[in-house]
Amino acid sequence: MSILEDKIIDIIKKYFWVIVIMVGLIGGLSARSKGLYLVSDDWNEYLLPWMTTLYENTGFKGLALDIGNYYIPYMTLLAIGTYLDPQYWLLYVKAISIFFEIVFCITSALVGKKLLKENGGDERWASAIFTILMLSPMVVVDGAFWAQCDYIYSAFAMLCIYFFINERYILAMNMLGLAYGFKQQALILLPIIILVWICNRNFSIWKLIFVPLWYYICGLPAIIAGRPAENVYTIYKRQGNAFGQLSMNLPNIYRYFPNQNKDDFFIWGLFATAAILLVLAYWLVEKNYKLSNSAILGLCMCSTGICGMFLPALHERYIALYVGFAYIYFLVFDKKKTVLAGILDTLVCITYFGFLYEGASHVAEYHYVAIVHLLILFYIIHEVVVMIKNTSASCT
Repeated sequence: MSILEDKIIDIIKKYFWVIVIMVGLIGGLSARSKGLYLVSDDWNEYLLPWMTTLYENTGFKGLALDIGNYYIPYMTLLAIGTYLDPQYWLLYVKAISIFFEIVFCITSALVGKKLLKENGGDERWASAIFTILMLSPMVVVDGAFWAQCDYIYSAFAMLCIYFFINERYILAMNMLGLAYGFKQQALILLPIIILVWICNRNFSIWKLIFVPLWYYICGLPAIIAGRPAENVYTIYKRQGNAFGQLSMNLPNIYRYFPNQNKDDFFIWGLFATAAILLVLAYWLVEKNYKLSNSAILGLCMCSTGICGMFLPALHERYIALYVGFAYIYFLVFDKKKTVLAGILDTLVCITYFGFLYEGASHVAEYHYVAIVHLLILFYIIHEVVVMIKNTSASCT
């Protein structure tokens, strides 16, 4: 081996983790650039007509109209975009999503770094968390290809968890409030926050007031524009009844239900989800555990996974946090099992690609996908229960 080769190898070793980060950043952005051309049905049927209506009503003034089924912050971002030339609207919408995807990946890496440090791991593996999420097909496709916005609320939700495990509770609740302002699915984290309050007793429950406070603040642009307050603040209620299906392409237990009969099983799904979470909560409270940060991450993964499996009327995109938590958890605690997060990522992308490139009609036939998803969830719950027993001290 030549002297030059020795120097090259030394440089690679010295800057290995920097290279990992650059692969994630450059590779992730390059992968996203290939999807910017794609015009999805969702763009043609929803986002473009919404922006056109806002444009015809001079942008911000259009917020007074009852258009779209998103809450006001995202519609406000669309209204801002209407001041651009219409030929750039699609790129603008995708750019917003890509920005928040990067924020999500960075924050996920920071959460992983905190937990690696606490558990005696190599903090540099946080670089791998960033890169894997930046290159995750689920994350790449959501914004750059599909022009969806699921990583806006996911970024704020991950910031909530980052501040939460650092015991900066006011900042955490503000981030959760902002996440809720973009999508109501952010409340999936609420059971875990309440559970930590019960078990650890190290923050005041009154700090949760920031969550509804931000919801009301986020509605103000539309109210100022002239939209009735009652219409604004009931958007999420109306949104929940917008689609008459138990599962919107999400491979969960509703693959085995009569999918079009949402009203027959919607209430069952809500209470079944609540019951499962309550059983998990009862075990923790009955054992009088003081939850470690590792346990909090594991419970976030379990909660988002359980909700994704049993809550009715969810899109496949709504388990973005679940997949993100799974990648962080296994890269921190058992890197060999990161393949399970990769499988979850793949399962979601089966429906992603089916919808974007082939049409969604065949997705209902993927019953085996739901079985694999369910088995992974069972294993994850078992894994987290064992971890909590080993890392969270009992107060008795």
